[in-house]
Amino acid sequence: MYIDGEPVTFENGFGVNSPTELYFDVSGLNIERLQGYAGIDVDKQKTQDGCYAVIRADGEEVYRSDLLRRNIVQDLLFCVQSDGCGVFQL
Repeated sequence: MYIDGEPVTFENGFGVNSPTELYFDVSGLNIERLQGYAGIDVDKQKTQDGCYAVIRADGEEVYRSDLLRRNIVQDLLFCVQSDGCGVFQL
């Protein structure tokens, strides 16, 4: 993905195909927020129409990105307040 206009590779994280759902049980962890980057891999050669990054907290949608597309410079840093959330779904 691109951050500040430059291609970036992360050593840690999740690389998934769309559609995918990831669940994080954070109940009892006393966290304040979920924060990270979402985007399309710089090396991805073929995509359909792009995708959206969606975050749900205990089943309620709390964040939806603009349409993400391949080879378009998009800085997508998300930050969602926990507010006592038990499960985040991405």
